[in-house]
Amino acid sequence: MSSVHAQFATFYEKYPHLKRKIQFIWGTAECRKILSDTLLSDRSYRAGFPPEDAKTLFIDPAR
Repeated sequence: MSSVHAQFATFYEKYPHLKRKIQFIWGTAECRKILSDTLLSDRSYRAGFPPEDAKTLFIDPAR
């Protein structure tokens, strides 16, 4: 398994709800909206992703 695939596997283990939402729509406008809403939440009670997890979302999983 490549390091990119391992990184996504770890991410998806931590956030299975996101895997269900984005795994089949990656690269689409719908996926970008979900990721934008997730990364840029305006809800003050959300802590957001740890930096290493947020960074994973900016990797091309096709590499």
